[in-house]
Parts: sequence; C-alpha cells; structure tokens
Amino acid sequence: MNWYCVFAAAVLLPLPLASVSASTLDEIKKRGTISIAVKSDYKPWGFTGQSGALEGMEVDLARDIAARLKVKLLLVPAVSSNRVQLLNEGKADIILATFSVTEERKKQVTFIEPSYYAAMTAVLSKNGAGIGNAASLKGRAICAVAGNYSNKAVASFVGRDLIESKTLTEAEERLRSGECEGVNFDDVVLLYQIKSEEAKWQNYDISLLLNVTPAPWGIAIPLADKNGALSKFLSKTVREWHRKGTLLRLEKKWVGDNSMALQWLTSKVKAAEAKKRAAPSLSSATPARTAPSR
Repeated sequence: MNWYCVFAAAVLLPLPLASVSASTLDEIKKRGTISIAVKSDYKPWGFTGQSGALEGMEVDLARDIAARLKVKLLLVPAVSSNRVQLLNEGKADIILATFSVTEERKKQVTFIEPSYYAAMTAVLSKNGAGIGNAASLKGRAICAVAGNYSNKAVASFVGRDLIESKTLTEAEERLRSGECEGVNFDDVVLLYQIKSEEAKWQNYDISLLLNVTPAPWGIAIPLADKNGALSKFLSKTVREWHRKGTLLRLEKKWVGDNSMALQWLTSKVKAAEAKKRAAPSLSSATPARTAPSR
C-alpha cells in the first residue's frame, strides 16, 4: 500500500472560515503574556520534568510562539480531559497539547491549518510474534488503551474485542506478562519508548498499521477567533516550522528519530507552499488572449 495515499485524506483538513476581529491577538500583545496549554503527562511532548518544570517538544514550540510575539510565556498544565475546558474558560489562549483533529472537536474549537504533527497507529509486540500488518492481527489477543482513536479500526482487524486498560503502562505490563500478544497505540509514543528504554524493550518491536487513517495533531484556539489575526499568525508560524525543518529537528531531539508521519506532513506542506508561490508567476507568464478583429 502507498502510505502517501493513506495520509492524504486526513492530515491537512479543510476548515470553514468566518470573519472575526483581531482582538485576541491585540489583547495578548497588550498584556504582554500568552497562555498556552501543554500536556503535563505525555512524555516527551509535554511532561513535568525532574525539576518540576514543564518540558518537551510542544513546550519548545510554545516558547517559539511567545518569542515571535515578544511576550512572556505562561505554560498551563493540561491533560486530555481538561484541554477544551481550559480554553473555553479563558485560562489558556491556545491548546498545544497532542490534540488530535476530529470532526467532533471542530465543533468545539478552531484548529489551525496546517497540522503541525500526526500520529500513525502501531502495535508493539515481542520479536517473533508474527505481527507485522493488519492481516496478521486476526484472532490475536491485543491490548489497548481505552479511548484511543484507533481502537475501533484495530478491533475490526482482530475480529474480537480488544483488552483495554486505563493507561499505556498497564497495557504494556499485560503484554510483558503474556496476557496479550501486542499493544495498539500511537506509533510516535511507542517509538519514543523503544528509543529511551532500550534495555527494557530490546526484544520488542513496533509494526505500523498503514490501513488506519493517521491522527493529525492541531493547535487549537477558540471558535470565536476563527479566521482572525491569531489564527493567521499561528498558521504562518506552523508553515514556517515545516519549511525550515523546525519540527523535524525537535522531533529528533525529543523522540530520538523522525517518524514517517511527520516526514510526510512536512513534505506535503512544503510542496503546497511551493505551488502557492509559483502560482502568481505562472499566471503572469500566460499571455492574455485578445478578441479577434471583426
């Protein structure tokens, strides 16, 4: 299967536009601070370090946003269950917290285009288990984390209910104890674990499930700011992150390697930008047609 095609329908998602004032961005500049919600429990994208301070790839991106605006950064610790609440209650101006873009969430927030990151679905299994693609999962005992976006699709490959756990740690312990043959989760998280805990996972590997539509991650702002100055600023910033390789560098720094999803996404955004820049010159090079003389 051509994995480029798998991504095409999901990563760059179109959003409806509406007019809005530039008051949010003006207010951020006026007060001199920007509040950005980042994960406090999702290593290495956003987590509480040994010093008690928030660290991670998305924390670095939040710092870059504040630096571009020349304002002070206020990091707001977030978990999956309270991200939208923090935004809607005005405790955060922006969500930058492993927030997957879904149709349901588009009713609650405005997602910035393009997406800055994406996660594929993978299965962690012991070497020699014979797990390598979706077809190989049929009839297997597969552990999963309750609520993961890909559980429904993976269950259809397996043909039976997944063995769900509340946390990834719990699911992985079930794998190591032999209760299941693999753990289904985001590829980038599993990749990070294998890289950062080599001794623990030296006899395990991950297999990508290219049949499952990837989950794009987007920066989110309030619905009221759709198509406003803040939205336009953030969109320009994300495009520059892709164009200059910022995201690839930070992923390698924090994850230890570059994921297939981010490499594809960056290539896609850069190609779209190049096409956009070339459009005016192509149009000016086309001679205007004149009506024939009568």
